[in-house]
Amino acid sequence: MQSIVPTTQILKVLNWRYATKSFDISKKLTDEQFNFVKEAMRLAPSSYGIQAWKFVEVKTFETRQKIKDIGWDQGQFVEASSLFAFCSYINPVENADQLVDKYIDELVSQRNTPKESLKGYQDMMANAMKNGNTSGDPLYSPYWLDNQLYLALGQTMTACALAGIDTCAMEGFDVAKANEILDLAKEGLRIKCFLAIGFRNTSDKYQPSITKKVRNTESQIFLER
Repeated sequence: MQSIVPTTQILKVLNWRYATKSFDISKKLTDEQFNFVKEAMRLAPSSYGIQAWKFVEVKTFETRQKIKDIGWDQGQFVEASSLFAFCSYINPVENADQLVDKYIDELVSQRNTPKESLKGYQDMMANAMKNGNTSGDPLYSPYWLDNQLYLALGQTMTACALAGIDTCAMEGFDVAKANEILDLAKEGLRIKCFLAIGFRNTSDKYQPSITKKVRNTESQIFLER
C-alpha cells in the first residue's frame, strides 16, 4: 500500500514537533482546527476499543490561571489556544460493566451486529477488566488506565504536528488540587496530564530551529535478539 503521507514528510514533521514552552497568545485555533484536534482524540486507539477516558476542555482564563498557580507557574497553561485535561476513572472496576455495555451497544448499532452474538466477547472483556487477564496480571486498574491515556495523548500530539499545530504534554502540577479545581470527583474521574495546544511563539528558544533536538541514536535504543 502506498503511503498516504510521504514518509519523508512525516519525519520532517516529527523533527519539527517539540514540547512547546512558549505559545503565541495572539494565535488561536480555527474552528476547523479545533474540531480536527477533538476528532484525533476521539479516534485514538485503546485496549478492547473501550476508550475508558474523558477529555476535559479547560475553557476559562480564570480556571487556567488556577491551574498555572498549582503548576509550577508554567505559562503554557494560560498561553495556549486550548487546554485539555486527560482523565481516567477513579474506581475503574466499578465502571467496567457500564463501559463494556456501552461499547457493545455501539458495536450493535454501528456494525449492525446481533447483540446475542457478542455475549461471549462481552463477558470476556468484563471479566478481564475486573479480574485481570489469563496470566493474572491486573488489567483494569488506575495504572492500566493511565497507560491507556498515553495512547490518546501520543496520537493527538502526532496528529497536531502533522496539521502544523503545536502541543505540550504537561504533568508538572499538583494533581490533588487540579482534581479539585476541575471538580472531577463528582464525575468519578481523576486527572493524569494536561495537553496545551496552539502555536509556538517565534521567540521560544527551545524550538528545534533554534535548539537542536536531542535523541539517542539507533544503535543506542534498538536491540536485536
